[in-house]
Amino acid sequence: MMCLVASFNSLLMTINLGMVIVCMNKVDHSNSTSDSGTSGSNCTSDSEFQYQSTCGYNTTEESDVRWDKNAQGMLLSATYYGVVSMQLLTGWLCDKFGKMKALMIGGSTVLGVVSVLSPLIIQYAGVPFFFAARVVMGACMCFMISPVLPLLRRWTTSKEQGLLVGLAFAGVGLANAATYPMTGLICELSGWRSIFYFCGICGISWSVVALFLIYDTPGRHPRVSVEEKQYLVSTQVQSLSKTTKTVIPWSKILLSVPVWAVITTNFFFFAATKGTVINLPLFVRDVLDFSVTENGIFSAMPSVVALLLHLVIGPLFDCVRAKQIFTVTVVRKTFHVIGTLIPAIMMFIVSQLPPEKKIHNHWFNH
Repeated sequence: MMCLVASFNSLLMTINLGMVIVCMNKVDHSNSTSDSGTSGSNCTSDSEFQYQSTCGYNTTEESDVRWDKNAQGMLLSATYYGVVSMQLLTGWLCDKFGKMKALMIGGSTVLGVVSVLSPLIIQYAGVPFFFAARVVMGACMCFMISPVLPLLRRWTTSKEQGLLVGLAFAGVGLANAATYPMTGLICELSGWRSIFYFCGICGISWSVVALFLIYDTPGRHPRVSVEEKQYLVSTQVQSLSKTTKTVIPWSKILLSVPVWAVITTNFFFFAATKGTVINLPLFVRDVLDFSVTENGIFSAMPSVVALLLHLVIGPLFDCVRAKQIFTVTVVRKTFHVIGTLIPAIMMFIVSQLPPEKKIHNHWFNH
């Protein structure tokens, strides 16, 4: 359960920026519609560092930050620079030292502190420093997520490992589905700064609880019985006292066509899905003209449907494979094509629909 909350918090604190940007510049419909010749596209700001805006955007003290599109895109992508740069390092640290608890607590604490300090960084330091803070958050996200698998390997048996790993990473799907509605509601109640405060407190609170509940091995846990410790040690996948060094054939891997096929398809798939997830609140605001609360609900719809379909597609795949009508390769390719081609078509259709069809837009996007 702690691993599930960890994966949930890591996504909560890193994908909330899209809704923060929406909340910063809530559209005043009465002002934006009073003059038919005024639109969001005519709004101006002196630079990405200015805290002022025009043309129907709320410019109260609480919503006084306005970034141009270039700054928004740069900040939304900053987290992933940190993720990419630290993945290999965090994996190596887990294998080398085995201090999963320290890595997870350290990552969560820094994530929470940076989130709490984000409003001050935005207001007094500007975009470059906030960009750096987001990169740090992405790096800390790796420290929270990377130790989950090696930690579970020490605490699970081979029979239950698949189920518990799936449960631990279910927090990612839950966060994608819950973050936007939750942060949209927080925005309406107390403004964009409160989104950062709430998410930061979640991260820091997890760290405090983890100090007492997470242990690197069953042998170090004071509340696990001797019988349970013996059972885990005797049945777990790898012995805690031995590690087998495997020579990795890097040259064969890098020259393998199937490997590059997987890398290429995953690159484009995640480029599309991550791009959709982080930019959807801005699309809903700028094109579909929903309120902030509605924005949070509708922005979460694709993630909610994806979460529900995960519960169906897995058993369906196993059923089709068990019937042995087609080879496993054919079944995998078919499911992959369906899962990537249909969303691509729907995204194109959505981009062509006018704002008057905004309800249809979201149903197509599912």
